[in-house]
Amino acid sequence: ENNEGFILTSSGDMWQGSADSNITRGRLVIDWLNSLSCQAQAIGNHEFDWGKETIQNNIELMDFPLLACNIIDIETKELVDYVKPFTTSTINGLNIGFIGSIGSSLKSSILLDNVRDVNFIDPTENIIKSSNYLKQNGADVIVLLNHDSFAGIEVYDYIDIAFNGHSHTYENSTFNNVPSMQAYCNGKAVSYVKLNFDYTTNDISFPSKNV
Repeated sequence: ENNEGFILTSSGDMWQGSADSNITRGRLVIDWLNSLSCQAQAIGNHEFDWGKETIQNNIELMDFPLLACNIIDIETKELVDYVKPFTTSTINGLNIGFIGSIGSSLKSSILLDNVRDVNFIDPTENIIKSSNYLKQNGADVIVLLNHDSFAGIEVYDYIDIAFNGHSHTYENSTFNNVPSMQAYCNGKAVSYVKLNFDYTTNDISFPSKNV
């Protein structure tokens, strides 16, 4: 009904789980997401399954950015160079900022050799900083792609939609009037939020939301 206003994103763990994706180490899924004009993907713990070299190789195939605002290089103390903290897209004149994050406890779910040189820090402060930056630079809507079961309640004052992941659960909640969604796992469902934006008042409303 609204193809020009449709936006596809992912909250991570896209390269692992089915034989065809595993055999190609995610390439098949990347090709599919490219064909559907995916706007952004948060990195999940399973994106690390084949090591940093596979992540870097896959990024070269992606028409969209891989996001995480809280993966820090232990040596440089800076964000690692294979993810971006956020990105922006303009859809039908609407400027949308996408922020990525991964749960600070999820490093322990990854083979140590693949994450020995990084830390996953609490993303709250970096989500807030990223949101403020995006809004100061013209973002009308802020979408959080969070690879964890829930983003800290503090961030819901700074975002407009949260799509969560990792815990393989159903979530269709609202915090501070912000939809917070998760759609199970393994392609069983898709999180979907319908957003209305008033270009005169800059007000956001949600006539319906479904998983």
